[in-house]
Formats: sequence, C-alpha cells, structure tokens
Amino acid sequence: MQQMKKGMTARSATLVMMLVSVMWSIAGVLFKYIDCNPIVIAGIRSSIAAVTVLVYMLASKTKFVFTKQTMLNAVVCALTFFCFVGANKLTSSANAIVLQYSAPVFVLLYQLFFKHQKPRISDVVCVLVTIIGVSVFVWDSLGNGRLLGDIVAILSAIGFAGIFIVIGEADQTTGINGVLQGQILTALIGIPFALFTENTFDLQTAGLFLILGVIQLGIPYLLVAIAGPYCPPLVSTIVTVFEPLLNPVWVALIYGEVPGIWSFIGGIIVIANVLVYCIMRDRREAK
Repeated sequence: MQQMKKGMTARSATLVMMLVSVMWSIAGVLFKYIDCNPIVIAGIRSSIAAVTVLVYMLASKTKFVFTKQTMLNAVVCALTFFCFVGANKLTSSANAIVLQYSAPVFVLLYQLFFKHQKPRISDVVCVLVTIIGVSVFVWDSLGNGRLLGDIVAILSAIGFAGIFIVIGEADQTTGINGVLQGQILTALIGIPFALFTENTFDLQTAGLFLILGVIQLGIPYLLVAIAGPYCPPLVSTIVTVFEPLLNPVWVALIYGEVPGIWSFIGGIIVIANVLVYCIMRDRREAK
C-alpha cells in the first residue's frame, strides 16, 4: 500500500476501485451465516475495520488528524452503512441494491450544482445505462419493497456518493483518518444494540466477523482512501457497481443457486458499459 501512495495513475486507481468492489461483494454470503441483528453486525464489523485501519496508520506512520472534513467523512460512512442495512430490512434486497447504485446520479448532481461542472454526455449516458443494467440484473425481484425502505435506500445512495466525493477532494492522510473515524462512529452506534436485541455469538461467528471487518470492510476502505484522490468520484461510483454483480456469483459457487437469465443480461450490460466508459475516458485523457 505504501508504494501505491506514491505516483498512482488514474488507470491504476480505477483498477484498485474494481478490486475494492470485489472485496465488498463477499458480504452477502458471509451475512447468511451470522445470526445477529443487522445493526449489531454493522457495529461489530466496523469496530474490527477500525482496528485494521489503525494498525495500518501506525505501521505507515500516518499522522492522526481530526478536522471538519474527517468528521464529514465519518458521518457519510456511518449514514451509508446503517441506511443500507436498514433498507435491506425495510424493502426488498433488489430495491436496496438498485437504489444504492443510483449513487452516480448524486455525484453528477453535486458536480453540477455545487461545483458548477457541466457533465459530459458520455458521463450521463454511462450513469443511465449503469442504473438500467443493475435494474435488469435484479429484475425478477424488483417491486417487492415498501416506500419507507426505498427512501432509506436512497439515503444510503446519497451517503455512498458522499464517501467518494469527500475522499476524492481530500489528501490521503485526511481520507484515511476520515475512514477510521467513520468506522469508530459506526461501531459506537451499532454495538450497543446488542444489549437489547437477540444475537448468537460463537467461534464461527467470531471468525466471520474477523473476515468481514478486515477483508470485506477495513482493507477496502483503506484502498478507497489511498486511491480516491487519483480517481474521480463519478468513476469510483461507476466501477464499484461490480459489487452487486459478484454477490450472486459467490452464492452460486457456495450454495449452487444459479442466477437467472435477467441477471446474466443485466451483468453483461453493466460490464460492457463500464469497460467502454473506461476506454473512452483513457482515450480522452491521452488526447
């Protein structure tokens, strides 16, 4: 990671974000084995992720800072974690996923109204095709949710977009500190729910929490903080859409649940869309 901090290109940062989406995608399979309240899961997972980030900061001698920007990062992280968990409880998982990955729309709106940057036609087309592709991917399960859950899922998308916007506008030290404080804030809110909810804790659960905290959340968010300043927020939110596509792949490999034809078509649309967008962006930057 120390080498990545020095001289990362936009292309390599984009590849790092794709790796992040792969690591995020294992959550769905692991959650199936944990018999705990979702908010408690989010809290414990973030507490382990916080330790992971802290170990990295100590090993790399990253300076500890506490600013308005790091706290803003912490708030959008906690908002994303809890709203996505809540959306999955209040609406269908399909609705939660589609609305979560409407995040690029909010990045475009932020750039338009707050940064006064007019989006390129290719950016708008890519965002729309991405949302269509994800919708097709979960087509069989759409429409089974409730309005409150859908609203919470939209809040999750706003938080998700906010993570990439805040980190994209920060230096790496600020970004890493923001990630640490976001994990701590989530842990402080989530863990106390274990006192008045039913949860099952055993050695298997402890092992799964360790994997979730270190591999699924801690390391990926470190990579986001390191690569974020080199990868535009819009690109980051687009390429991480591989996360929902990979979830059913792990389920198919472990449980034998093969995705349907709509999942296959939607996945092809998203992958082709992202690849074309990245190639066009590289050519534009080369010129």
